[in-house]
Amino acid sequence: MSWEADFWRLAVSVLHGDEEDALDSRFDLAMSSPLYRQHQLDRARLRASRAAAAAAAAAGGSGQGGRTQRRKVADLLICLGRTEEAVRLLLDAEADSTHVSL
Repeated sequence: MSWEADFWRLAVSVLHGDEEDALDSRFDLAMSSPLYRQHQLDRARLRASRAAAAAAAAAGGSGQGGRTQRRKVADLLICLGRTEEAVRLLLDAEADSTHVSL
């Protein structure tokens, strides 16, 4: 039973205080604030790298999907207090792009 294993993993983590080692991103509601922010930052960086790879692969296409992904990642970075990274991500868009959405 998967839910039982998850329950006991969470219980052991809370009781022993080893939250960083035992919990993965599925337990985001039970994480401390710094650990939750770190997980979200890792997720944002992964999405940014995927958006960059998708934009490079579709260099001849319209790029609408890459722009949307970059915007979502930038929004998340701003929410996490990483304004400089968000601005850098938006400014690193391809120079030949005719559409800039801010």
